[in-house]
Amino acid sequence: MATADEHERTSSDECREHAIEVLLQSIVEAGGSLSDNCEIRNGGIFAKDEIDDGHVILKVPFSQCISKESVQNSSLSRILEEYPALLDFEDELLAMALLHGKLFPSTSPWAKSVAVLPSQHELDLPIYWSPEQVEYLKGTTVYHLTHQMKRQIQSDWTSLIEPLATEFPTLLGGATHDLYKWALSMIYSRAVGFTRKQHEKEEKMHILFPLIDMANHAPAAAGILPEDDRFFEEARETFSYRNGDEGEYMTLTSTLNRTAGQEVYSNYGTYSNSKFLFSYGFVIPGQQTPRTLDVWPSLGVQTISGYETKIGLIQSHVLTREQTYDFKGSLRSPNFISPSLLAQVRVLQATPEELR
Repeated sequence: MATADEHERTSSDECREHAIEVLLQSIVEAGGSLSDNCEIRNGGIFAKDEIDDGHVILKVPFSQCISKESVQNSSLSRILEEYPALLDFEDELLAMALLHGKLFPSTSPWAKSVAVLPSQHELDLPIYWSPEQVEYLKGTTVYHLTHQMKRQIQSDWTSLIEPLATEFPTLLGGATHDLYKWALSMIYSRAVGFTRKQHEKEEKMHILFPLIDMANHAPAAAGILPEDDRFFEEARETFSYRNGDEGEYMTLTSTLNRTAGQEVYSNYGTYSNSKFLFSYGFVIPGQQTPRTLDVWPSLGVQTISGYETKIGLIQSHVLTREQTYDFKGSLRSPNFISPSLLAQVRVLQATPEELR
């Protein structure tokens, strides 16, 4: 006899399978597609027939994604009219869209996408671990980042999202700290960063593409072993942004030959197990990657000579204006130093004479 928990899981799985069908139909009607040789089930994408390296699995139109642009064109634009500075905080906009989809499923344009996402009870990210479990990470970068992320989420909830939910109850009413944490978890583990090219302009974006994020990660999808020194430079991408005669869309392409019944994998990125654990909640046993360390020096003290000039140089140059902890390492074994790190250190060490 099945237990109550098993009945609940079965019911949840059935609801999600139905939600996937509804979402896929919506994507197809908008011009997207799922390969006839593939199906989405059991939390992944699987081959129904043989597929080859280079086979396009999914095509999702840009219009179906959750993006800053879609937020601007929705009822949430009322919030942006009052607080236009929010446009500079892309992840917060995506979080508001997910909250809206969760809280107002009958009217939200993102409700179908939200319905297929895992619940907070299904997540195993370190920010959901108990204090005792987090202690097992002590001495690692993930330990410090987990505590830092918890503090940041609490701060942003108190200073931003909670006040907005109170001020705009028809848009974010009912939002809670836990729901906000769930929304950010979805963004950090599923959003795709890419450069959008439109009308001869390029714009870096962070976007949630529905169904494409259903593909699970496998190192082999990168086409090169993680322990190879060239791993970070030569790993193959499974996601691809396209803008042409068929419109603007994102594709998921297989980089492996698959036979019927085999799972079709994605390459989430050329990351170490630290990144996989922190952002996705899993590790790959035995994975060996080049030893890395992220180092980003900063000015810090505004009274130093040439402060304004140095800050201006750092914020304007392509090599130094974006410094993110991406787990790829600004210092990497063997004998690699990031050009961005070198450029920033050079600016920091510049003398007053050199700055003239």
